[in-house]
Amino acid sequence: MLSKLIVAMTLRMPRWFVRWVSRRYVAGSNLDDAVTVMKRLESEGACFTIDVLGEEISSLDEAQFFLDEYVRVMKAIVENDFDANLSIKPTAFGLLIDKDKGMENIESLVRQAAEHDMFVRLDMEDHRVTTETIQVVLDLHEKGLTNVGTVLQGRLHRTPDDIVEVGDAIGPNADYRICKGIYLEPEEIAYTTRTDIRDKTNDAIRMALEHGAYVGIASHDVPVVDYSLEVL
Repeated sequence: MLSKLIVAMTLRMPRWFVRWVSRRYVAGSNLDDAVTVMKRLESEGACFTIDVLGEEISSLDEAQFFLDEYVRVMKAIVENDFDANLSIKPTAFGLLIDKDKGMENIESLVRQAAEHDMFVRLDMEDHRVTTETIQVVLDLHEKGLTNVGTVLQGRLHRTPDDIVEVGDAIGPNADYRICKGIYLEPEEIAYTTRTDIRDKTNDAIRMALEHGAYVGIASHDVPVVDYSLEVL
């Protein structure tokens, strides 16, 4: 209930306030801003994953915009020799509008990234595209593009099965970012209490590691961080 209230309030907040709250997590409103922030953080030993914000577009023209923007980001990473990879929202590439075209756009970016030995992370969105997102990763690996992985959400009931499925399909090339999950999913398919979500996220981290996958852990939750340090 509290999470739903926060989401509802966020939709009514003025843009300046949202920008102020998000400044810790958003590098800027354009690529030049992001490059400036990365140069500063690089001096502190940071590495990066870059995400052009946006998802669930309404036209394939918008999908082309996101593809072009990510190519610009990729070139900036190469030109500045940043230790960085890309994170993309599959729906921003057209996956819900035209599945084949969305796949074509994602493959184009992943192929270009492979030329620079750069990894591409497919962010996980809401449950409508969970299966499709995982399938994109598996299809690209079948084509020899192993520089791609996805995100798994601890709150979803299906996540343990997804770890097994992906692990069986691509073995040690499996590469995940595991998080609790930000989308407020129905209780029929997701855990909804704070304790359950935390515990199931920890279970997913342990299980993925046991299957020999590379696991990136995305959490500010101290119990999840502490558990991760124990099992790594």
